[in-house]
Amino acid sequence: MLSLRGEKRRSSAERWETIRGASFQMIYLSRRRDGLWGVPTIPGQVTQTYALPNSREDGARSQYRFGHPSITETWNALCALDRLGDKNLDVVASRALRAIEGHRDSAGGYGTPWLRRNQVEINAVPRHTAMAALSHLMFSSAGQKEKLVKHLQPTMEWLLSRQLKGGGWPYDFSGQSADLGFLSTASSIAATCQYLKLLPSSAALRKRLQNSACRAFESLKACQRDGAWSGDGSPPSHQILDAAFTLRLLMVADFDGVLSSVLQVQNITTDETFSKFLGAALRQGWPDRIGQNSPTGVSTVSGLEITQAAKLVSRFTTDDLQEFEGLVLSEWGSGALSARATSWDWQMLGLLAGLRCGPISASEQISLIGPVEAALSADKDAAVRGPLRKLPKEIRVPAIFALREGRALSKTKVWAWIGGKVGTALDKSLDNFIAWLVIAIMGLLIAALILHKSPREYIVNKVAKAAE
Repeated sequence: MLSLRGEKRRSSAERWETIRGASFQMIYLSRRRDGLWGVPTIPGQVTQTYALPNSREDGARSQYRFGHPSITETWNALCALDRLGDKNLDVVASRALRAIEGHRDSAGGYGTPWLRRNQVEINAVPRHTAMAALSHLMFSSAGQKEKLVKHLQPTMEWLLSRQLKGGGWPYDFSGQSADLGFLSTASSIAATCQYLKLLPSSAALRKRLQNSACRAFESLKACQRDGAWSGDGSPPSHQILDAAFTLRLLMVADFDGVLSSVLQVQNITTDETFSKFLGAALRQGWPDRIGQNSPTGVSTVSGLEITQAAKLVSRFTTDDLQEFEGLVLSEWGSGALSARATSWDWQMLGLLAGLRCGPISASEQISLIGPVEAALSADKDAAVRGPLRKLPKEIRVPAIFALREGRALSKTKVWAWIGGKVGTALDKSLDNFIAWLVIAIMGLLIAALILHKSPREYIVNKVAKAAE
């Protein structure tokens, strides 16, 4: 009996190591050519902007023909690479931070560039501004304290001037979007507290930031319902993912006890916001949203990560934790997890596997990054096949779409629609190759007819563009 248990533990550890390596590869495969990460990364998301409908941000993002860069996704990717021990993190982070600066306006806010009245403007919003500041504060080179304080002071002033009277921050400032947004508020709290760590104790700005963070936290607590939050541009299917993300931001705000000191509490993880989230777990894991009766692998990954990172595993029994891990590993083995995973989910898998197995050794990183670099540098689609065969079988199909997003290929509306239909078919069954092939052929014929080109000419042109 003891031998069987030991074998099961070894098998589980081996699978987590496989997940750790695959996540590391997928994070790099989904990076865009501009050095940032973005959405979407699976075909079923192509038509989604991940912004509140009819908001200015929705209009700005809809101008991107296939995918758009995301400061939030970029921060999360850097966090995952950091936990995985990426030896090239400094180089990757430096490039990402330079790209983020291209999203800054003259007042210190950050957001999505968009074309308005024949001019490119920055649609600065609180969440993007806070996440940009947080990226700089966490991943800038060491020894830049004074430079960072000066560079980000206009940004912090920008956030302070746009805080709602109720204490939090909105998604943006158009229509209903001006209501309090939980992710906007949590990210602003994290940026404020991280900035406070660098600010001299005598600085005039310090007291204002402390009061701001305290008011914002109270407003965030007040809008939590049944262990989660809603709104703020978050799709309903992301409710648990974004609740876990909110709690992670509060933990970041409490690095070195800053937020606990502001709130005059012993430890932020003892707050009821954390216990309410843990209470939303079902027997085998977390559902996608409150009220659902079936847990899912992607949501359970985020739930497990926050449980372990916050050192709250004692809130669950050993059997509970085994059930949670069992669901994740079962969906990984069946292919259901990798079929559904977005770039965010791969980053969360990396964060969880990093906690579970520790960082990746330098020698293993070299072997993992080899086929990734070969795939990214391939000048023809046919040349990608060889490197893809060297990836774990669980990520070969997701890697194809990650490469498309990483290359930031332009897509017509017709191709976006076809991509969504193909993605739906793939999500239902990766084994249904015939259905996938029929949909792809029909899409090629329709696109060729619309563009007044022969199918052969259209295919040749698409392959040529993809190889650029």
